[in-house]
Amino acid sequence: MDGENGLDLADPVQIHAVARIMADYHRYQEISFSGGLENQDFVPMTTEGLEGRRQERTEFELDRIPDDDAMDRAIAEFARLQEPLNTLPSGLIHMDLSAGNIVWRNGAPAAAIDFEAFPAPFLLDVGFVALYWTIRLDPDTHDSTVDQEALEALLTSYAAHRPLSSAERAHLKDALIWCGIRWWSRQAYHSADKPAYRLNSRYDAYRCMHALDADWLDACVAEG
Repeated sequence: MDGENGLDLADPVQIHAVARIMADYHRYQEISFSGGLENQDFVPMTTEGLEGRRQERTEFELDRIPDDDAMDRAIAEFARLQEPLNTLPSGLIHMDLSAGNIVWRNGAPAAAIDFEAFPAPFLLDVGFVALYWTIRLDPDTHDSTVDQEALEALLTSYAAHRPLSSAERAHLKDALIWCGIRWWSRQAYHSADKPAYRLNSRYDAYRCMHALDADWLDACVAEG
């Protein structure tokens, strides 16, 4: 398909557009299909991924690598959160809606590509888009932070096109934390020729999701 991809993650127009196409995709499934798919169990693959991160910690003598306790807590938290999240509205989610997986034409999204297409709660798509589009890495300190203005734009726009149920609102922060852990577990394996910040950047993103205020998150989607 002709078009461009990988545009400016901080552009509010693009963030609103991504939220809209994601919400429309989810609404289409809710209207057109009546379930029937069992949600994917992500615990085994996520545990395996985090064990890979643990191995990296022993191989590379670098600062700021998460300790064993942090990984153990994340594995346990991920398993605990999956059960209540699986009670939420679900379908085939994209799960990798990064800037590189959206084709743009004349400044507007023309298509989403490279679907992972896992059966899972729709709210997890929101979480992964939040990670891809609102986490910022400081090039000087290598700290990861949340661009809260961008996250508010994403959540507000999504809820305007697909209002969240009361249960989804109650579990919004849980979904963001779950996605942070899953994202951390999926990081490509580190090697000595790669920048050291890779060993902590996705762990920092998970911690950023933890630090978000649940009441603030709910206010972002309350007007949907």
